[in-house]
Amino acid sequence: MNDGFVSRFLKGVLSTGLGTMASVLLGFLNVVIAVRIVPKEEFGAYVLLLVMVSFFTMAADMGLSVSTTRFIAGGEPARREDTAGTMLSFKVAATLIVSLAVALSAGIAGSIFGSELLPDLLVYIPLLFLLESLNSFLTSVMQGLHYYKKLAVAQICLGIMNFGCIVLFVAGLGMGVRGLIYARAAAVALAAVYQIRALPFAVRLRWDGRLFREIFGFGFPLGLNGALTFVFTKVDTLIIGALVSPVGVAYYGAASKIPDSSRQLFNSFKSVYFPNMSELYNRDQPREAEKVLNNSLRAVAFASTLATLVVFLFQDSIVKLLFSDKYIDSAPVLSILMFALCVALVGNVLGTTLVSAGHSRLPVVINIVDTVVNVAANLLLVPVFGIIGAASAALLSRTATNPVNVIFLKRSGIGVDVMQYVKPMAALAACAGMYHFSGMDSVPARLVVLTVFCGLCNVMSVITVDDFSGLVRGLRYRAGQSVAADAEPRRAG
Repeated sequence: MNDGFVSRFLKGVLSTGLGTMASVLLGFLNVVIAVRIVPKEEFGAYVLLLVMVSFFTMAADMGLSVSTTRFIAGGEPARREDTAGTMLSFKVAATLIVSLAVALSAGIAGSIFGSELLPDLLVYIPLLFLLESLNSFLTSVMQGLHYYKKLAVAQICLGIMNFGCIVLFVAGLGMGVRGLIYARAAAVALAAVYQIRALPFAVRLRWDGRLFREIFGFGFPLGLNGALTFVFTKVDTLIIGALVSPVGVAYYGAASKIPDSSRQLFNSFKSVYFPNMSELYNRDQPREAEKVLNNSLRAVAFASTLATLVVFLFQDSIVKLLFSDKYIDSAPVLSILMFALCVALVGNVLGTTLVSAGHSRLPVVINIVDTVVNVAANLLLVPVFGIIGAASAALLSRTATNPVNVIFLKRSGIGVDVMQYVKPMAALAACAGMYHFSGMDSVPARLVVLTVFCGLCNVMSVITVDDFSGLVRGLRYRAGQSVAADAEPRRAG
């Protein structure tokens, strides 16, 4: 694998990761303010509103954002502009359809979720959908162009704007849940404007029917996959809202904040991983792609298991610090969701690799398994165990799909080494079990457990000194021709 590719990959991950990290930290501050000022029922209604926006965004996207990234990556300048313009036209048409759907369904939501406030908030869905959909589209274009630093700046702008507006609208003006909505809308709008200005070409409405059919043909299976992904990642919130209460949604939303933020950090990695893996497969370099796959599995598994162990050991303190004592009941849910996240992120790397290799239909089958297990487990466990049942359902479904992912990769001729993530997960299970059954509950005991975990990972070669030296070497890499080839295209003048 050439040093130029490794350097671009590492620097891309670092750039987008720093941007996402800043956005995540600001997001935590936003939640800290919101849960202390906004009543639980209003905060729960806000979480449900965002889930509905996510549903419409997913339904209108139909996998076209991922497809757009793949078509733009390595494409000719004229084809890039045609792709961006055609997809923008599609987004505008989708917004009109969503607005009509919201108008027809406004009265149903309140009766399903038992909230008097929620129907009044549905009027904001078209606005939020338009902004979120536009931002997602622009992000997919930027990923295809390898504009990782500019993506990081966009994420930072979004986080700062959202935080500032929450301070103004919620803490300052006391606007409650509507202040949260206005803050989100203003932040996403700013990020979208920045990305529009950062592109090397003007995105204009245009339509190329033949090109759209190509994009749609590749993206439609991913769209079905996205629909299933929405179900198994968001259905728990909807079921809690319907079977428990908006207050239950507030508890679950607070517990989900750290796993969701961790998933955002992973997405900054994925935004670099997917176009670079697509490039390797487009250039017919499968062995190089396998090296990236297995090293990525090892890195993602180690980082996620370490974070999960930290959360498990300090769950009560974390919840009290971030969300106050009134949300302490969500602490056990937080730990279970973090365990589920470990398995989910590994599965995401495996599934993204399948799509990068051109197998866009296989993730649909995988997510069908996840969806069936998740929905069934939620319907069985939530009425009995409440929000803990929902978190347990997530863990069960993510575990069930992992072997299916591996089977499809091996049948496609892709050499995946499952031990790259089994070893750190085994170390996590051993250390968590050791702490739980030891009965020790002190900070020194927790630090010993963390030390044992890192020692086990080093002994099993999950993480080594060579990994750090390779990271430093990649970040320091400079070569005239390679740097020129990997540099971002710049706007003329």
